[in-house]
Amino acid sequence: MAEDMSARSQAEGHFKSARDAKTASASKRISDERVKADREKSARLKAARLAKDEEDARENN
Repeated sequence: MAEDMSARSQAEGHFKSARDAKTASASKRISDERVKADREKSARLKAARLAKDEEDARENN
């Protein structure tokens, strides 16, 4: 009986470890995607600002 509980405990421990690793991996991937999206959005906004400034400068001259 003790062997059954030990085997079950080991299986539960293995499952928990696998689940935690999968969750951590997914969280890191999602975080990396958000950082990339934020970086791309910032670049687009900066390019739009520069284009607007350039257009305004042309209109003022």
